[in-house]
Amino acid sequence: MKKIIEEIVSKPIHRNSLFLVTFLSTYIYFLFEWIFIITKPSFLNAITFLEKLRIMVFTSSVVAGIGFLCLTVFFLVISQIRSKMAPLSFIAIGTLLPTAIISSLCLLLIDNFTYTVFKFGIATTTSKLCVIYTILFISIFIYVYKEIFHLQTWLSLKTKQGRLEKSLVPLLTAFLLILIFLTYKPTNSNNLIISSMNQSEYKKLPNIILITADGLDASHTSVYGYNRDTTPRINELAKSSLVAENAFNNSGSTAGSLISIYTGKYPTTVRVLYPPDILKEEDAYQHLPGILHQNGYYTVQLSYPHYADAYNLNLLSGFDYANGQLLQQNNVLAELNKYIQTDYAYFIYETSKRVFDRLRHIFFIKYMDNQLDLVQGTVKAFNDQEKIDYIISLLNQTDQPVFIHIHWMGTHGPTFYTQVQTFSKGKDQATQEKWDDDFYDDSIHEFDQGVGQIIDELNIMGLMKNTIMIIGSDHGQKYVTTKKIPLVMYFPNISSNQYIGTIQSNTQNIDIAPTILDYLGIDQPGWMEGKSLLRGEPGDRPIFGFGIGNVDMENGSLISFIPESSQAPFYQFGYISLIYCENWYRLNLDDIAWSSGKVDGSTITCGPIDQPTEIDILFGMVDRLRKDGFDTSILNDFSIVTNNN
Repeated sequence: MKKIIEEIVSKPIHRNSLFLVTFLSTYIYFLFEWIFIITKPSFLNAITFLEKLRIMVFTSSVVAGIGFLCLTVFFLVISQIRSKMAPLSFIAIGTLLPTAIISSLCLLLIDNFTYTVFKFGIATTTSKLCVIYTILFISIFIYVYKEIFHLQTWLSLKTKQGRLEKSLVPLLTAFLLILIFLTYKPTNSNNLIISSMNQSEYKKLPNIILITADGLDASHTSVYGYNRDTTPRINELAKSSLVAENAFNNSGSTAGSLISIYTGKYPTTVRVLYPPDILKEEDAYQHLPGILHQNGYYTVQLSYPHYADAYNLNLLSGFDYANGQLLQQNNVLAELNKYIQTDYAYFIYETSKRVFDRLRHIFFIKYMDNQLDLVQGTVKAFNDQEKIDYIISLLNQTDQPVFIHIHWMGTHGPTFYTQVQTFSKGKDQATQEKWDDDFYDDSIHEFDQGVGQIIDELNIMGLMKNTIMIIGSDHGQKYVTTKKIPLVMYFPNISSNQYIGTIQSNTQNIDIAPTILDYLGIDQPGWMEGKSLLRGEPGDRPIFGFGIGNVDMENGSLISFIPESSQAPFYQFGYISLIYCENWYRLNLDDIAWSSGKVDGSTITCGPIDQPTEIDILFGMVDRLRKDGFDTSILNDFSIVTNNN
C-alpha cells in the first residue's frame, strides 16, 4: 500500500478507476435489490420480465450517472488545488461513494438473510442490540473501503499504461446515456388538476375529522344495538348525525380499505388491496385528500407505517403530513412520478427507503416499526392517544381548515391491550386468548372514549359547530367484508333533516368521499364510484368487497403477512364478495369455491321478486372483475355449488 500511495503522489493519476468502480458498484447494488424485489410479491408482479429488467437497467444507469456527475464536480474542484496530495485526496474521498454503496448492500443482504432464516433483523432489534448492527456496519465499511481503495488505485495505475486512460470515462458516460435513453418510459398520468369548489361563498370551510377503527364490527357497538354499552359517546353523537344502518367495507385488508375510502374507487379499479400494492399513474393523484388539499385544507393522516401509510401506498399530492412525514419530505417521489412511470419511480423510492430506514435505525436517528408485529396484532401499545394529542395541538395552532384521518389501531386484534379493563375485569391481559370478546369490547370502549375526548376538546375550542366528524371502520373483525361495520356521520348543519337520521339501504366505504364533497359543494369527479349519502336512500345496489388470498391464517389471525403468491389472473385478489339486500355471497378465486349466507343484523328485507338468483350474482361478480381488466376465462366453466354458512 505504501508503494501505491507513493506512486499516486508522485504521478498524476487519471480518474478512470474511480468512475469504473462506482459504475460497477451501482449496478451490483441494484441488481441484488432488483432480484430481491422480483422474487417476492411486489408492486412489479403484474408486468412482464422485460419491463422489470428495463426498470433495473434504467434505475442503475440514472443513479450511476448521478454518481458520475458528483465525481466530475469533485474532480474539477480538486484539480484546482496545486498540491502533490491532490490526486490522493480525490481517490481517498471519492472512494467513499462506492464504499457506501457496497457496504449498504452488505447490510441489506445480512438483514434479509437473518430475517428470512431466523426471523430477526434490524427492525426487531432493541436499542441495546442495535449497537451490534452499528458496529457491524462500521466494520464492513472500513473493510470495503480498504479493498476498494486498493482495487481502484491498482486499476488507476494499470489504465495509465493503455489507451483506456483518456477514453474510459467518456465511453462509460456515453454507455449510461444510451441505456437511459433506451429504457426510459414517460409517465401516463397528467398530474391531475382535480375538482375545485363551485361555491365561492364558503368563507369558513368546516374541519373534517375522519376516524376509522381497525377491525370494528358494528355488532359489538351499542350504537348498533349491542347489549353492552361499548360506545356511549358515539351513541350521543349519533343522535345528531346521519347513521348508516347497513354499512360495509370494500376490502378485507386495511391498505385496500383506506385507499377505497380516499379514492371512492373499488380495490379492483386501482389494484390496491394489500402491500406491496401501490397506486399507479393517474390513480395516484385521484383521491379525496388531493381535492381537499387543492381547496385550501391542511391534510393529515395518522395511521401506522407500511400497511396504512399514504406515502408507502403512493398516494401523491394529498397529505401535508402523514405519520411523521411532511409532504416536502416526500416530494422526490411526487416529482419522479411526473416524469417516469410509477413502477420506475416507486422502484427508486422503495430501494432507497429500504436502506435509509435501516441506516437511520442502526444509528439511532429514527426507529423502524416491526411490520410483522403490527399486522399480527402482537404490539401491546399502538399509541392511539398520541394521535389525539396531535390533532388537539394542531387545531389549537392553525386557522386553516383541516382534514384529519385517524386510523385507530387498538381494536386491531387478535389480542387487545387497554388502559382500563371494564368488560374483562379480573382477566389477565398477558394471558388472554386470541379474539376474546371481553378484551375486544374493552378496546371498543377505549376507542369510544377517544372519540369522546376529541368531541370534548372541539366543544371547548368552539369548533364542533364547524366540524364534520365521521366514525367508521376499515373492515370487520378477522378481516372480513360480509359483516356490518359502523358508519356515523356528523355534519355541522344540524338544522336540516338531510343531515340527521338513518339510512337503511346498504352503504359502503367508497360512499364516504362523495358524501364529504357533496356537503362542501364540490362536484363529484367522474372517477369516483361511490354515491353521496346526502341525496336520500341510495337504493338497492350490489356492494362489492375483496380480500387477499394465499396467506396463512390461524383462528382468524394472520400468520404469514406476505402472500405466498401473487400471480395472474387475479394476483393478490383471493376472493370477491357481494352484498345484496340482506344476503352475502362470496366467490373464492384461489380454489374457485362459492359460499353464501345472511348478513348478521341486517335491517333490510327483500322479497323474492327483488332478490336476484345466485347465477345473477355470479355474473355480476364476473362482470366487475372483467370491467377492471382481469382475465376471467378461468371462471367460464364454473358452476355454483351453494354452501350456506
